[in-house]
Amino acid sequence: MALNPQYEEIGKGFVTQYYAMFDDPMQRPNLVNLYNVSVGGAGSDSGWNRLGILWN
Repeated sequence: MALNPQYEEIGKGFVTQYYAMFDDPMQRPNLVNLYNVSVGGAGSDSGWNRLGILWN
């Protein structure tokens, strides 16, 4: 699995969006939508949905 060449831009965009949602008390409950729990152990593809676009 190769890293997406735009990983820095994607990562910064995710962090910007995450903190904008976190800082807004009305949007904070929606942060749960950014997280995706997958079945599997350590090293599985579980975690933040947006981070999935870092790999192609």
